Amino acid sequence: MHTKNSVQKSPIPSSLKVDNLKHISDHGLNVQFTEQKLKSLIDYLRTKEGTTALSAGKSTLEITKLGCIVMTRLHLATSGSGYWHESIHYQDSHANLFYKVKRQDGTKEQDAFDTLRGVIFGEHTTSDCYRKAQTLPAVWFPKCGADSDKLRDWLRDFAWTLTGVSGLRAQASKQAMKQIQSTVSSAKNGIDYQQGVLVQLRTEDSYFFRISHERARGICASSLKNAQDKADHISADKTLLAAEISPDTLFDISTKYGAVKMGAIWQEGGYTYERGFPAKSAVYSHTLRGANYTATVGEDGETVLLSSGINCEFKRSEIVAWLKGNSPAPKTRYGVVEKVECATNAGEAANYLKCGCHYVDAARIDSELAQLLKPSHVVSLSSGKPKVLIGEDGFSARLAEAISEREVSIVEMRTNTLRQFSEKKHSLTEREANLPQLLIVQAGRIENAKAELAKAEKALADSPALLGAGFESNELTARAFINSQQVNFSL
Repeated sequence: MHTKNSVQKSPIPSSLKVDNLKHISDHGLNVQFTEQKLKSLIDYLRTKEGTTALSAGKSTLEITKLGCIVMTRLHLATSGSGYWHESIHYQDSHANLFYKVKRQDGTKEQDAFDTLRGVIFGEHTTSDCYRKAQTLPAVWFPKCGADSDKLRDWLRDFAWTLTGVSGLRAQASKQAMKQIQSTVSSAKNGIDYQQGVLVQLRTEDSYFFRISHERARGICASSLKNAQDKADHISADKTLLAAEISPDTLFDISTKYGAVKMGAIWQEGGYTYERGFPAKSAVYSHTLRGANYTATVGEDGETVLLSSGINCEFKRSEIVAWLKGNSPAPKTRYGVVEKVECATNAGEAANYLKCGCHYVDAARIDSELAQLLKPSHVVSLSSGKPKVLIGEDGFSARLAEAISEREVSIVEMRTNTLRQFSEKKHSLTEREANLPQLLIVQAGRIENAKAELAKAEKALADSPALLGAGFESNELTARAFINSQQVNFSL
């Protein structure tokens, strides 16, 4: 008889979120959660072979584990009936080898997933509307010449799927090798770039800076002349508009400021058009956007935790240093972190951190980040305007408004030109004064780049022992078997 103390608690939490299921579906059992209950769940799933079902509301995630292979099948409540998000993951954390085939990435990937599923897990029921039993997908059984051509084309990329687990490991090795080779190539390019900068610094003498100042003055003068020419054209148009002109001449002038031909109407002899300004909807000056997640900081004061339950790959101190201008933006597997200026759904200014498809409201973390992410932009809502045609009341006012907006843009153009010239002049003066120190700093950067290259080359030299070869031999094995079947399978 079980007592209260002898009943074991299920390691599967009863209150999972849909975001939790999505993260597991996307990353397999390599996902890194922060909440202890979710960590315990992943640890439990890593030790459990077979199929486990998780649910969040009416959404369901099936996880099937076989050694290093993890198949995830996610059905969202918002998806259509019978639609599953399916992936097969190869995950060997000891060798640091990871690879994923996602069925929804394309038609070829769909056949690759179905092939791997059949080779590794055996016969299964398809998730489409036919619900039929299959081991391999239809691409393996060509019925005509076109099908055979399709199969041969598909085999160029996915012949390895016939070797199942071995093929997945080979692809993971190939991917890891490419990443290491890319690091070496990037390090070499980094050295070339830094050496190029050093060569450029050594050519910068008094003559170079004098020519650079003259070029900056020339660019400024050209931009100011361009602005003046535009102002002169507007002045000439206003002079014409003050006189008696024909509707055709009025329309020709108006097209410079947004008037168009609209609403083609067929009449005997051809089409006629309405002429005037089209209707304009009311729009916000910035994109309306809501944050996907809110963020908090862990007990260590550094780890950034998302509301979905995972850790960010950047630390709080890295974000603060970047926002203060003391370091570059942090890099993650999803790309470089960006600050996005936008508007909330209520039309208020907001700054979010963008990382991949994640928009994070990091201003709520603490007062320092709230100050660093305090919006400096102003969100405005332009008023909508109805369509107005030549000859109608309001056309002259609409044209005058468009001309006024163009005049304002010219003033802004002049202001920006003078500001950019001032900044360039200051930059050149400061660079000339600090040139000896810049040469020393650049030499140090080259040495750091050489150290990074040495580190990358060592990783490349060590990689065969760590990863092993295999992707070429696996592909050859698969092709040999395929050729022996003469593209006429009966599996």
